[in-house]
Amino acid sequence: MSFLLLVDDDEHTCEAMRRLLGRTGYAVACVCSGAEALALLNDLTPDLVILDWMMPDMDGLEVLRRIRGNEPTRDLPVLMYSAADDPKMKREALRLGAMECVLKSGGFFSLYERVEQALAERGAVPSRGAADQSAS
Repeated sequence: MSFLLLVDDDEHTCEAMRRLLGRTGYAVACVCSGAEALALLNDLTPDLVILDWMMPDMDGLEVLRRIRGNEPTRDLPVLMYSAADDPKMKREALRLGAMECVLKSGGFFSLYERVEQALAERGAVPSRGAADQSAS
């Protein structure tokens, strides 16, 4: 089972996404700030980080910079996740090493597909979630 870290300052969004991703077979830790994410990354190594970029205490781009600047987390795969469709921010996130920038407006299925794809690209085992289980 793959372990995901979800970082979003909106507690309701974070909890809803944690539940939905959990139902598809992922173990998910959810934190609501960049500082919490960085502290957690000192102790745990997720297979993938899903990182909101519009957060009040420390934006997602700064969190990504710090992830990339820290030897133990330098190669950690990160998907940026945001309500903002800002090409400049997207370019910066990709330049800093984000695998992809996923829009929240795309809904859960869009995020789920990118998580599955990102894990497959990294050689991690994607979940065999609800969609696959219904075919059994």
